[in-house]
Amino acid sequence: MTPREVAAQRLIDALIEGKDVDGVQKVLIQRKIPVSLLQMPSTTLRNACHFRRRAVPNVENAALRQCSLSHESTGRRLRCRNSQKFVADLFKTVESESCANLNRFDLFHAHVFTTCLHHSPRVGILFHAKEYPAYDEHEFSVNLGRCQVGSSLTFQEEEFQSRNMLWLTLDKATSLLALLDTSVLNELLVVPELHTTYEGDFGKVEGDIYYFDSLHNRKISERLFVVPR
Repeated sequence: MTPREVAAQRLIDALIEGKDVDGVQKVLIQRKIPVSLLQMPSTTLRNACHFRRRAVPNVENAALRQCSLSHESTGRRLRCRNSQKFVADLFKTVESESCANLNRFDLFHAHVFTTCLHHSPRVGILFHAKEYPAYDEHEFSVNLGRCQVGSSLTFQEEEFQSRNMLWLTLDKATSLLALLDTSVLNELLVVPELHTTYEGDFGKVEGDIYYFDSLHNRKISERLFVVPR
């Protein structure tokens, strides 16, 4: 295992055991989780999805900038409607519990992983906020491509240190949502200048989830698109 993987597994171990960890702010404990999410380690994200593919929509003029927010042009829905709604609501919860905003420059995607610790399968979702800060010659001179053009997001170091949020099942009835402070948990960083953590360090990567809150004419659950890997 790489040093990052060791650090990530050590973090998950501590969270499952209920320990306090420097750099981790536990913001929500949930007692009811849809069964289909709990079963994902044995069924995979792909099998948990409906077969029908849906075009990933153009949101907030992304296509005008020739920006592709998803690495695939189509996404799916989870077969279980309760799970689809549960994950969509998680995005809303992350927004309310953090400094993130639900738009295409900030928070719109997350990564699903599975792992098996203490002889028990776990499911996790790693949320990445602050995705496309505006280019600034002095404050943020990193070129992130077409999706960065026109960004309304200003780079602020303190906020970017908290751009990673982790949701994790602790047992068959409980899950935890935590904010990760990468100024403390810097051993998790794969791209230090962007405060980026990698979902593959936490477990087996199952796929990606995209949530487009600007689709106001759709139900919350219908704003969620799942792309299995």
